[in-house]
Amino acid sequence: MGNASVERYARRHNAFARAMRQVDPRIRVVAVGSPGKWNDLIVPRCAEHMDLLSGHHYTERRLRVPFSPEDAASYEQNFLSYSGSVAAGVRALIDDFRRRRDGSNPAVERIRLAVDEWGIVRDWNPAPDGPGIGIYEVYYPLGDAIANARALHELIRAADVVQVGQWAQAVNIIGAIKTSKTHACLDSVGHFLALYRAHLGGRVIPVATEAKVPLDAVAAFDDTDKTLSLGLINYSPRQNIAITLDLRGVNANPAVQAWRIDGPDLGAINVPGQPEQVTTTEVSVSLAPGSPLVLPRHSITVLKVKR
Repeated sequence: MGNASVERYARRHNAFARAMRQVDPRIRVVAVGSPGKWNDLIVPRCAEHMDLLSGHHYTERRLRVPFSPEDAASYEQNFLSYSGSVAAGVRALIDDFRRRRDGSNPAVERIRLAVDEWGIVRDWNPAPDGPGIGIYEVYYPLGDAIANARALHELIRAADVVQVGQWAQAVNIIGAIKTSKTHACLDSVGHFLALYRAHLGGRVIPVATEAKVPLDAVAAFDDTDKTLSLGLINYSPRQNIAITLDLRGVNANPAVQAWRIDGPDLGAINVPGQPEQVTTTEVSVSLAPGSPLVLPRHSITVLKVKR
């Protein structure tokens, strides 16, 4: 798109924004964004007339589920890098946005990022995955839940600039709930979105982890009920890991609740009308001194610790 076209877009965007705000000053205006040249041109021209800059990212899985034996082996072999692919795409949106907040333009400092579509698609072929009914219906195996949860961690860590981080759909197609004519179930993605929404929240606090350990971690503190919550992802396809938490400002043997999302293998999926292979269960853990916390391979664990 040439500069003349960008100028026309910017004029129209700004005119529409002014007109909408005359009708209702409470309206929040979201401008279409794209990292790189588009944002270079649009952000400075439209910043005064937007509240949020939109960004999208999808990673293509390129393997149809249920996996064939060959595809299952390939998925596991490449999983360490694949599991970080959605997070890397989301991080690129965030990094591009942060670079623009250099203090030179107060209007840009005011806006926030809306990552209002993010996740995984199999590919852009309209044929559904094996259990699907509608076109483009993507079923997410356990491994995809782990990859998407790592992207959610990126959004949480960037809460200072990300105001919106929403899954694109609730039901079917690329959604977190799958339905048939007679049944419905939570997809693996639905499990982690529901778990984090219910039990991880508050003021984001920094977390440090050891290098080369397949662990992705976030933490938040709820100042109201004095509860620390942690999201812990073991993204190794084969290795259980044992960690010791250094929770500063927390009692030596605190009261803790824990929930875990797991399944028999990375390719496990949930299908309406069939027993769920990927589940969320409440588990018993101890954070007493000298008691390592074991995180099973390919699992997501959320802890709530009373200070």
